[in-house]
Amino acid sequence: MKTDLPGQIKSHENLEDQKPLESSKKNSSFHLKNEQKTTEASAQKRKYWLGLENLTEKQESKLTAQREFINPLPSEKEVSSSRRDFLQLMGAGLALTAEGCFRRPTEKIVPYIKRPEDVIPGEANFYASSYYDGGEGFSILVKTREGRPIKIEGNGEASLLNGEGLSPRAQAHILSLYDPQRIKGPKRNLFNDEKTNRETINISWKTADEAVQAELKKGQVALLTPRVPSPSFKALIQEFKKNFSVQHYLWDPLSLEEAVEGQKASYGTGDVPGYNFSKAKFIFSLNCDFLGTYLSPADFQRQFSHSRHPKEGMSWLVVLESLMSLTGANGDERYRIRPSDQKTALMALVFSLQKKGLSLPQHLSSLVKKYESSWKALPIPENKWNEWAGELIKNRGQRLILFGGARGEINESTKALHIVVN
Repeated sequence: MKTDLPGQIKSHENLEDQKPLESSKKNSSFHLKNEQKTTEASAQKRKYWLGLENLTEKQESKLTAQREFINPLPSEKEVSSSRRDFLQLMGAGLALTAEGCFRRPTEKIVPYIKRPEDVIPGEANFYASSYYDGGEGFSILVKTREGRPIKIEGNGEASLLNGEGLSPRAQAHILSLYDPQRIKGPKRNLFNDEKTNRETINISWKTADEAVQAELKKGQVALLTPRVPSPSFKALIQEFKKNFSVQHYLWDPLSLEEAVEGQKASYGTGDVPGYNFSKAKFIFSLNCDFLGTYLSPADFQRQFSHSRHPKEGMSWLVVLESLMSLTGANGDERYRIRPSDQKTALMALVFSLQKKGLSLPQHLSSLVKKYESSWKALPIPENKWNEWAGELIKNRGQRLILFGGARGEINESTKALHIVVN
């Protein structure tokens, strides 16, 4: 019995020694629980949402949150099929299978029986021609194979129109020859008395000539053409108008009416202006991409490159535009402005020129006075306007101001503005 007591006493001592350990475990578990509660509380406060629906706790957003994917997989969608749908799918599958087994008619390549002298299969022929679309003209070489045009390039041997240069519009003109909806012969529109319907039929050239002659004899005929650059073609139109009392109307897909009216107001002639960038020392472009799309960019690119030699007095190009363009990318100074600020920017330049000594008409001077502080609304410092105005006055006779991108009403104010710019 005595031998058990020491062991019991030792066991009590061990229990006493273990109490602090148990209490420390309880304290640590208590702290862990507190940390978990704090983390959960902070997680409840810090909620992330994917959209307004999730923020307002709509029922649809809760259902979306329960799914693994925001866009449900095909297997998750409720699919209801019927015997009719099954038969439709089977029929479509059989039809597609039968289409793949269809044997197309055999097309044979037949050689020439009497081959033309200038045609050799596999070798290209080149023909010199010209291209004009109302805004630009080119001397071109047309590459053909077996009579089919396949490529247009500039004619370097012809120095009259742009040499080897060619614009993107001229390059794409080859596609018009392969347009399946192009008119391949004369057609006639059949109208009722009220002209509320439209039916077009094909007719022969003989029938078309007889119908045109009959209408010319009646009079009141209108001739619609694009702007004509050819003197011989203009003389032919004048003779045609004189013999048949025809009214001639001009229409261009890319209208230059504003430039024509400005030329009339400035110089008295309604011609589209031509520019020589090779002689310009200072160029101010306001939303006018003359190197990319304006008038004849291929010709302007060649001229502009001639004026960019540092040893020979390189020209200076200032560009104000709304979007990046080819001209803006080549500018020495470029500022981005809003499209609505084009007039404000131009009036700020005119006002700066007036401060440098430019004389203006009375009605235009009062208009410019309203834009005295217009430069403040633009992201351009005042000293730049004064610097540009000084360069324009300094390079008199060797300066260009180009304005594009805006279409508006032609009135006395805009005409006067054209006169000032010119």
